Parts: sequence; structure tokens; C-alpha cells
Amino acid sequence: MAEVSDIPHPCGRHTLRLEKGYVFIDRNGKHFGYILDWLRTGVVPTLKHNKYTDLKLEADYFQLAGLIDGIHGLNLSFAVVKNVCFSNTLLRETFFENADAEGASFRGADFVGGDHSIKPDLSGANLSNADFTDAKLEGVCLRSATLRYAKFTNTNLKNAILEGADLQGVDLREANTEGATSLKVNIDEIPTLVFRALQQLCGANYGLGIDDLLLFFFPINME
Repeated sequence: MAEVSDIPHPCGRHTLRLEKGYVFIDRNGKHFGYILDWLRTGVVPTLKHNKYTDLKLEADYFQLAGLIDGIHGLNLSFAVVKNVCFSNTLLRETFFENADAEGASFRGADFVGGDHSIKPDLSGANLSNADFTDAKLEGVCLRSATLRYAKFTNTNLKNAILEGADLQGVDLREANTEGATSLKVNIDEIPTLVFRALQQLCGANYGLGIDDLLLFFFPINME
């Protein structure tokens, strides 16, 4: 039992209270101790990085806006956050420089917020197979990031910095890449990219083999 008037931080908008002003809480206690510590001190607890998703779920349930904002402002540089879900969250002040976020979900995440003067830094991060569908990444720094097979469908990458990023297999369908730097193809990569495109055509049930398509696009005297 907790008396609402004794809690120094916002405790959500739950209306189920006993007559004396107490709130009955029936939740899994695995992370609730961290909730109580934050209510007492206002300090976001230090956890292993892959535990922040669970803590955020608890904070969302109790509608603790201050704790949620604190989690979003974490420094996750060099952290291992593989397969962690950051979907539909404001990550404007969260640092991911050189983090290992392979397979993480950033669907609908907002890395910009209303302040476009802040340029979040994801440089050098491992974002292979990450999902950025519908995310807001305008002006974000992805320099030298590993983005292999990442999904950027309908993502706002306007003015994003992609210098030196590994873009192999990246899905950029319907993405806004206006002004994005270094979305250029190295001339040495052209043969490889052409070969991959031909492979995809062969897999589209056109009844053609890779040799047929190579001879069609690059006729060579085989004699």
C-alpha cells in the first residue's frame, strides 16, 4: 500500500484508490524495486542495458513520465543492446555511439523531437538487421555505422550523415533520403551491386538463369 500524498514524484493517472487515499498495486515485483527507488530519489537506476526495456514497460504501465524521460536520456555508448525494443520512444537525448544494437527495434522511434539543433550520434554503432520503420532520423549521425540488412522503410533520413556506413542489403523503400550524405556507390562496388541485382531478378520467377541475364546485359564473344 502507498499513500499518494507521500510520493514526491508523479505517480500516473490511476484512479483506483481505497477510501483513505491508498493505492493497491498488484504487479510483478521483478522491477518494482527500481520503481520505488526512483519514487524516493528521482534517480534513474543503473542496470544492465538489456534490462531498461523491462523497466520502461513498468514505467509505461504506471505512467511515470519522469522515469520514462530519464530512461530515454541514457548514455548507451558502447553498450550491448541486441534485440532490445525502443519502438515509439523519444530517443533525442539517448547516445548510441559504438553501441551493439544488432536486431534492435526502433520502429516509430523519434531521434529528433522538436529540437532540430540536437544531432543524435549513432556513429560506429552495429545496427545490423535493426528495424527503423517509420522512425525519425533527420540529421542523425550514422557515420561508419554497420547497417547491413537494416530496414528503413518510410524512415525520415533527411540530411542524415552516412559517411563510411556499411549499407549492404539496406531496405530504403519509401525512405526520405533528401540531403543525406554519402548515399553514393563506390565505383569498386558497382560489379557486386549489379550481380546482386541480377540475382534478385533470377529469383523473381522470370525463368531466366544468372548466365542468361549476364549475357543479356553484358554480351561477350564466348568463342
